[in-house]
Amino acid sequence: MPGDETLEAYLERLASAAPTPGGGAAAALTLAQAAALLAMVCRLTRARDPEPGGPGALAACLADAEAARAGATLLARLDSEAFEGYARALNLPKDGPESMGRPAALARALEESARVPACLHELAAHVLRPGGCLRYLALAGNPRVLSDVHVARHLALAALASARENVLVNLKVCKDPALVRELEERLERSGAAALAAPEPASPNPPQNGPATVTEILQSLPERLRNPGGRA
Repeated sequence: MPGDETLEAYLERLASAAPTPGGGAAAALTLAQAAALLAMVCRLTRARDPEPGGPGALAACLADAEAARAGATLLARLDSEAFEGYARALNLPKDGPESMGRPAALARALEESARVPACLHELAAHVLRPGGCLRYLALAGNPRVLSDVHVARHLALAALASARENVLVNLKVCKDPALVRELEERLERSGAAALAAPEPASPNPPQNGPATVTEILQSLPERLRNPGGRA
């Protein structure tokens, strides 16, 4: 899970001694659940009031939530793939002619393993931002499901904190100072955006939500974004 895997099968794999899925995938699916709850609230709100906050506002919010859900689900899969790539690089020969490519393979795999949770951190910040879907639904959503909006917020906060942990643990063994600085700065920016003080209490719909999600995912390495480009 993602894919056609059942929840029970996914949890069996998560509980096993296998290296994947692990905390990164679990964090991503936590955010996917937060976004799914927001999409649910959008639909339940539409049934009660088709246009809270003005024409097109609810549709924009729903598009934002669905884009975030799809992005987080993708990151759950990519997190496992990135870790598996790192494990393969570790198993390359340490001596002899075949060892020549090992340092570059390790560096590339480590970068991918750090960039995936960095994207998740930014995606969680996107969901949590004051001008986003979550804030809009807290103000204009169906009051009967307001608790689901609060649950979504707690899940998104958990994903934010978890993604940060996963980035930092990879950076501890990273030997590329430029990459370390870049990802630390991204964590700082997205964390500040997520936890910024709320805007005045007005149900303004999120702007350019799906485009922002796409932009976040575009920062992934090409090998992860393009299935045909993976070794």
